[in-house]
Amino acid sequence: MSTPPELPSFDNVPIYKEFFDEPELFERIHVSLVGVNTFDDETGEKAKGISKRKALFGLVSHKPDVSVKVETLGTDTGKCPHFDVNSHEFATKKGNQYPIWHKRCVLVTKKAGTESICLTVTDKGNNNEEMLKFILPRSSITTPYGGEWQDAIATSKEGRLADVKLRFRVRVTDMSTKIVSKELLDSYLQDTTTHKYTEEILPDDTSTSDADN
Repeated sequence: MSTPPELPSFDNVPIYKEFFDEPELFERIHVSLVGVNTFDDETGEKAKGISKRKALFGLVSHKPDVSVKVETLGTDTGKCPHFDVNSHEFATKKGNQYPIWHKRCVLVTKKAGTESICLTVTDKGNNNEEMLKFILPRSSITTPYGGEWQDAIATSKEGRLADVKLRFRVRVTDMSTKIVSKELLDSYLQDTTTHKYTEEILPDDTSTSDADN
């Protein structure tokens, strides 16, 4: 009978040890990606969408396959191999000049070493062409821990996203506050006064295997 492999130990890996033993060194940055403005805020007219890419000789143009990656940047964000908790890539919106997501993610990052949040917008249909790289300084997030969502706009004066508004929102919570209940999880996700939480109770005779939990 073969001997099972020894489980790895993270005792001598500082970043893993800090994450579990010193959660107060970390924070959660919640990002809610809304999308590209379809209509101009001031005139109400159709807004300028992401520019199409030109094919050979400019005879054919193609709508972009838009992908957005968000990550924290800084001298020490807590990122290391097999521990990429400070970045997230949203699902690609194919053939769309006005992509809308309305999706959220949570980035876990070190407080002291995080300097900014970076949004990178690429066209997956054009060899991952980088169309926009937008930097939001961490210091510009002024709401307190657990506070309201803060609106932000990623834009550029040049390139395929020139004068295009990509809207997103951010808020920050402290890692030392554990998510240990449905009520606390609900409070993290809640962003409107009309938000409701419901749950379904399974019948007593319903059996569930350990693998399903």
